[in-house]
Amino acid sequence: MAALTYCIIHKGGAFPLGPGAGYSMNAAVFAEMFFTAILAFVVLSTAVLRTKSSHLFGLAIGLCIVVGGTAAGKVSGGCLNPAVSVGVASVFGGWASVKNALRYSFFQLVGGTAAGSLIKLTHATEVVSSGETKQLFGGA
Repeated sequence: MAALTYCIIHKGGAFPLGPGAGYSMNAAVFAEMFFTAILAFVVLSTAVLRTKSSHLFGLAIGLCIVVGGTAAGKVSGGCLNPAVSVGVASVFGGWASVKNALRYSFFQLVGGTAAGSLIKLTHATEVVSSGETKQLFGGA
């Protein structure tokens, strides 16, 4: 719906999904994977897990989107989300855009998986108010 709204606002104008001018597909998928992993890590560590500052997680997530979109924008378009990639490709159309959306989505999922694995390594236990620790992810 967001891509369709963009297309309506810009009087039918859409853009192809793919690497920016002067960048390779390898650079584009790496940028998508890397910044998606950072975004997913911040979402998991601030909004999902208990943190000391539960009121600022929106700011942290929003800033990750701004940083990722700005840094990866010229390289790949800065989608950082498979839903955004598929939405952009569905409005623009064309086989090349759909292929790029599938590539981006795969590497964005890889980035999200890497973030989940890193969270499991770095936040495996949590200290509860009584001072004892509890296992967050699996295990006994």
